[in-house]
Amino acid sequence: MKKLLLFCFLVSSNLGFAQQNLVPNWSFEDTLNCGQTVYPQMVCYPWFNPTNGTPDYFTPYNLIGCGTQLNYPGVGYQVAKTGGAYCGLFCWEQNNGREYIEIELSNSLKTGKKYKISFWASTADAANYQVDKLGAALTKDSLLALGAGNINFIPQINSIGGFLLTDTMNWFQINGEYIAAGGEKFITIGNFYDNSITQVDSIYPNNVNFYAAYYFIDDVSVVEDTSLSINVIGLNKCDVRFELNDAFELNFESNCSIGKISMWSSDGKIVYQTDGKLSNSKIELHSKLAKGIYFAKIYYQNNTTQVSKIFIKH
Repeated sequence: MKKLLLFCFLVSSNLGFAQQNLVPNWSFEDTLNCGQTVYPQMVCYPWFNPTNGTPDYFTPYNLIGCGTQLNYPGVGYQVAKTGGAYCGLFCWEQNNGREYIEIELSNSLKTGKKYKISFWASTADAANYQVDKLGAALTKDSLLALGAGNINFIPQINSIGGFLLTDTMNWFQINGEYIAAGGEKFITIGNFYDNSITQVDSIYPNNVNFYAAYYFIDDVSVVEDTSLSINVIGLNKCDVRFELNDAFELNFESNCSIGKISMWSSDGKIVYQTDGKLSNSKIELHSKLAKGIYFAKIYYQNNTTQVSKIFIKH
């Protein structure tokens, strides 16, 4: 009998009150510091550049010293997710070059509290390359660093590894939940992994404006999730456990009713997907799964979802 270990997480509840976003100037509209910035400040104050890279600020307003005009030739076209402005940064270059944006939160995170972290990104259509790594780091101190390479820090919030971020038409959300150690005061956004770990590909080989991966960033949010402290009947953890047998049947059990399950490998290939609601607690795989890491998205019948990692050991 072969065993699978699945990391399970709390499923977000739709219940709760609207909370304050701890990110000042979260959609980059404020430009009070126009024309007066001193490194590492950015014109979208109080955002700043923590390295020697040069992240960009895009704005529809034709103001001297206030960033780059939207849809700048050689970068690409995109409409802001919210308001009129957004930022842009290199997330991969052949010489391991990186750019980041960072800001101090309006309040420090509280020990043991759960926070919902989110930002939106869009792939620059003028860039030649796309990557699978884009995330956010929450730290007690600033990540100010010399040089223009990757910051050596493992971010708490990450895009799903193995899935290239290629959408140039739409904004896509990168989000996650984080239990605070306490005292985290800064959030930094970018690709924190060096080229040896970052998966990269040229999805648009005809784009020759610059040989790099470049992404637009908008709508950054750090919000405390108070649902954990609300005593509501039916607000439970949804746990699930899997077991793989020699017939390549994936048995599972959960304390919540599961509607359907999708499963894919770390390189983005779908290995299983239900067509509708599951009629039993067994998944029949059509081929042997290789040793490695897989991801499963569980759709519960209470209209919540959960994405978890599965480690297969033969």
